[in-house]
Amino acid sequence: MHGKALIALAAVPLMFANSAQASTDEPDRFTLEMTISDNGEVVAQRSMVATEGEPAFVDVESRDGSSYRAQFFISDADKGLIKTRSHWKASSPTLGTISFSPILKIKPGESARIIRGNEGEDVQPLHVTYTVVPLAG
Repeated sequence: MHGKALIALAAVPLMFANSAQASTDEPDRFTLEMTISDNGEVVAQRSMVATEGEPAFVDVESRDGSSYRAQFFISDADKGLIKTRSHWKASSPTLGTISFSPILKIKPGESARIIRGNEGEDVQPLHVTYTVVPLAG
């Protein structure tokens, strides 16, 4: 990648009207660690805290005009798995502009990988690798 990338990550907190609520009523929180690579080059590596059912945002822009935007939703799934649902829009010279919305169920702490885009002799697709770990409560 040429030049520096500007990276912004944010998790939207959930506000409670009654602070005396029992801890079992509070949504689960997770650590989301992510690496985004485009055409074989890492464009972002970040860690953030996400709250169950609330959107967590990823917004990466570089000086060359490439951008990678996602909205993640994380929730508990059955059989000890974690469900991740994300909506992506990415744009770069090698990708063009693409959007996709994968839903994955993963084991806590194990890596998930999303691969999108064209692959050729001189081009590699977008790779998003991430792990989700529940925070102790």
